[in-house]
Amino acid sequence: MEKSNTLEDLSLIFTIFSMFFGAGNAVFPLVLGVSLGDQVSWGSLGILGSGIALPLLGVLAVCLCKGSIHGFLGPIGKCGSQLISIILILLLGPVVTLPRCITIAHASLESYLPGLSLSVFSLIFCVLCFACLLRPSFVTTILGRILSPVLVCCLLATIVFGLGRTPGSNPTPVFSAVFEGFQTGYNTLDLLAAIFFAPTIWILHKSKGEKAPCKKRVIRNSTISFIILGGIYYGLARVSAGFAPELQNCPQQSILSSLSSLVLGEQGALIANIAIILACLTTVVGLTLTLSLWAGANFNLKKQKTNYLIILMISCIVAQSGFSGIMKLLAPIVTVIYPAIIGFTFWSICYSLLRRQATKSQEHQIKNSEASFLSVGMGND
Repeated sequence: MEKSNTLEDLSLIFTIFSMFFGAGNAVFPLVLGVSLGDQVSWGSLGILGSGIALPLLGVLAVCLCKGSIHGFLGPIGKCGSQLISIILILLLGPVVTLPRCITIAHASLESYLPGLSLSVFSLIFCVLCFACLLRPSFVTTILGRILSPVLVCCLLATIVFGLGRTPGSNPTPVFSAVFEGFQTGYNTLDLLAAIFFAPTIWILHKSKGEKAPCKKRVIRNSTISFIILGGIYYGLARVSAGFAPELQNCPQQSILSSLSSLVLGEQGALIANIAIILACLTTVVGLTLTLSLWAGANFNLKKQKTNYLIILMISCIVAQSGFSGIMKLLAPIVTVIYPAIIGFTFWSICYSLLRRQATKSQEHQIKNSEASFLSVGMGND
């Protein structure tokens, strides 16, 4: 196999990063920092566990099954596999992730247009998304490649210029801080996203003429992407801990916009907020397109425009409950689903590795048997 090109690997690393990092993901480390103050480093250990390590294990688990979700979920049977897939799709789509993006985009615009209600904004936003879906390649390819770097640059600027403040004292015990961080990482839904995105990551690593990509390369690039993501999570949490007094009463969906204003000033915050809104737009367009294609492949729903309308209508309706309402809806679902998916992920990795080891052992025994047979045959001659 040819040695992988460094520039190609860098492109793949940032592609994987952009899959998992959106404006929504930036909110949760900020919330954690405001809550924990000077205990934020311990809390970050928790969020790095559930928001970084677990998703990376999810990618690993699916890649060990050659990038197949059906291979990953196969051991629980066809019906169980289909049910888990539907739940995963709903959570990553119109029930949680898409409406959450809508509320964050609205919060980023609210300070500039205070009279614009969430209901009116949601409708306008979804109509705009539908229009973009008529030419999805323009939004997801051209705007996506521009907006991800712009958003990351804005966040890095916020981190660099905001690290000077010392976080206030917080009496939270270490174990409680770590546990709170772990629970906060749950809310990113990145383990579920990892299972859903892993097949795409697998396909992206295929070189021309190869039947399958090198697993080591997939895992290496994914690991680097998650390390970068973890660094940004920690930086955001640390900065928000320093600005906790100003952000204490700020609604969660507005915390990213408010922090940008505090650190970058009015002009810098305007650029950051525009990037947040457009990043939410591309996320909604990209996920709606992906969900529509999934529905077409699994349920023979081939009318893409109808699929778009249904997904966006549900997202628009759910968004009316606001960011806090969506999080309340998510809490009981995550309490039941997430531990089960975590357990299944570990089980899948162990099962794949043991099966692989057994296959290697069997192949070794066959080779030894063949060698013994040949040596006996040569001795008889």
